[in-house]
Amino acid sequence: MKYKIKGLEKEISKLMDGLKNESSMSLLKHARGKLGHFYDVEEKYWALRVRSQWLKEGDRNTHYFHVRASGYRKKNSIERLKDAHGDWHDNKEEIFNIAWNYFNDFFKTSINLDIDSGLHFVPVCIDEDLNRRLNEEITDEEILMAFKQMDLHKALGIDELSGSFFKDH
Repeated sequence: MKYKIKGLEKEISKLMDGLKNESSMSLLKHARGKLGHFYDVEEKYWALRVRSQWLKEGDRNTHYFHVRASGYRKKNSIERLKDAHGDWHDNKEEIFNIAWNYFNDFFKTSINLDIDSGLHFVPVCIDEDLNRRLNEEITDEEILMAFKQMDLHKALGIDELSGSFFKDH
């Protein structure tokens, strides 16, 4: 498992340093997903192994197991990170900013949305008067009228309460 993880980490590093196109971004996304899966498998393996050793050894080596668990937690931290210009940073705040900027840029849309340009194809179904009535507050009379129209033997909502429940209560 260790060799698979190392290999994927190298592959991801090469993909990040290489040309950025749709194909490489797709490969990068796939490799990151696979790496995440391998990390999960490895984490479960070590959790089971440490747990079984602890059950065998009991409380005699509590300090030993605490050191093991702390070491594993340290292994899962980011000590340094390469920015978009290829420079390495080890300051926690700089690492945070690099990661934030990366994901912020990654998830931004690159599509220019001109909302009015495509709306002429959509037919107008609601006029101003109907829009005003739809936006008004719902009155008690409207609620009572809706209850009266409910079928008493059907469960209409996600609460699965029938119309007879509302009529009786």
